Amino acid sequence: VDHLCRLARRAGRRPPAPPPQPHPRAGGGAGGRRCEGALAGLRGGGGAGQRSHGEAVRVSLEAWEKLRQEKTPVEERHALIDGVLAALEGVLVPVLQKHDAARVLQACYRLGTDAQRDALMEGVQGAIGAVALSHYGHFFLLAVLRHGSPRHKRAVVSQLAGRVPELVAHAEGSAVLQLAYASAATPSQRTSLYRELWGKDFALLGTGAEHDSLGALFAADPSVKPRVLRQMEATLSKAARKGLAVTSIVQRGFADLLEHSDTGQRAVLAGTLHGAAVHIMHEKEGARIACACLRFGSPKERKAILKALKGYVLPAATHANGSLLLCSALETVDDTVLLKKTVLAELLAALPQIAAHKFGVAPLLAVLSPRAPRYFSPDALRTLGDAAAGTSKKDPAQRREELLSALLPPLLR
Repeated sequence: VDHLCRLARRAGRRPPAPPPQPHPRAGGGAGGRRCEGALAGLRGGGGAGQRSHGEAVRVSLEAWEKLRQEKTPVEERHALIDGVLAALEGVLVPVLQKHDAARVLQACYRLGTDAQRDALMEGVQGAIGAVALSHYGHFFLLAVLRHGSPRHKRAVVSQLAGRVPELVAHAEGSAVLQLAYASAATPSQRTSLYRELWGKDFALLGTGAEHDSLGALFAADPSVKPRVLRQMEATLSKAARKGLAVTSIVQRGFADLLEHSDTGQRAVLAGTLHGAAVHIMHEKEGARIACACLRFGSPKERKAILKALKGYVLPAATHANGSLLLCSALETVDDTVLLKKTVLAELLAALPQIAAHKFGVAPLLAVLSPRAPRYFSPDALRTLGDAAAGTSKKDPAQRREELLSALLPPLLR
């Protein structure tokens, strides 16, 4: 006991430890204060505000356990949603940063009345662009775009305007933009959103008929072509590097880039995109990209696309856009031995089914009667691209003769 008392008195005489100093790179200075302020705003301010949000979230989670059950009566469910809205009034945007609260608000929107949905939309009004970039909050916007009224969908689309270049290269934002662009936006809104990829001046001022498409724009003012193509390539390549080249607006942009760029730029784009060709070939714009990758890619890149098609030739042949990729392969790949071992081998293994299918017959006709207007529509020929362009070196007649030697015997048998 005496020994412990001496240790206690000795410890009491020690000078107090100096307060810890912040690391110079861990938030000190004005930059650190700005970062801390941004995080505090994102989380709801911290301190007492954080505790009040936590209490509100706790109340909403208790209500959510009941309102999401199918056996809950409709009247009771709506009363529970009213309680959630009352608890979260004024703090909808901050609590959408929380994974559990975001799920509660999704259910409230999906199961609520029209008035309750309106209240939820009013709570996020003006912050939809920021919520679209939120890891958890963007799921609420996806619920609105899937289950909301046309008025609410238009509100989401209108508030995404002006942020397309940022959204296309953002993991969560691109998901919101894809659903808004593909299923909620009107044709004029799609054109307006797409125009933002050309540059800020076209997004703000482009309203005439010459701004409806890249082709019309370049025909009206050829001087803007280099600047617009550079801007689009920078934005879209950033999205492609992040694995976000599968969205509709990005595919449209790359398809237009491949159509209007020079030969050198097309070869570079084909090298960037050939790995995604098989994954996007079922979309209209994706098929344009995939065919361009075959037409302007190197032999090594063409071989990679054919290897990726292994085992999927039959599903591709029976799809409207996928069959065009096979047609493009049969008219651009110089290595006919590889074509026979990959594309033709799988086609001939299911020849009766392919020959009787309205889309499956297209690859066969691409060899028997190349690009005949009787069998290929103008849209299909546009997807295939210019027959005279590309990096193929083999004479088309020689390639066709070599392919016919493998195709005709089974057909005539």
